[in-house]
Amino acid sequence: MHYRNGRAALEGDPAIGESWKGSRKIVAGTLFNLQPGLESCNAALAVPRVGGCETHCVTVGDLVHAEDGFEAVPAAAPVADEQPTAGDAGQG
Repeated sequence: MHYRNGRAALEGDPAIGESWKGSRKIVAGTLFNLQPGLESCNAALAVPRVGGCETHCVTVGDLVHAEDGFEAVPAAAPVADEQPTAGDAGQG
């Protein structure tokens, strides 16, 4: 079984993708219960929630491994501290 980008999916992987539990939403959690041979809803994603976790039925081919998802997002440049210096006080 493989993620959207071709990476092999393994039990216990951190993954990100869509869930249709109740309504369509993006979820992130731990992949488990892989079911080779099924075209859809072929795995489960344990999504942490207050007081425990929620289980979402997901299709592995629609997911991305969390590491790959983070690599796809460009890193933000650090923001310079915009606190006024002592010489700037009172100017405006």
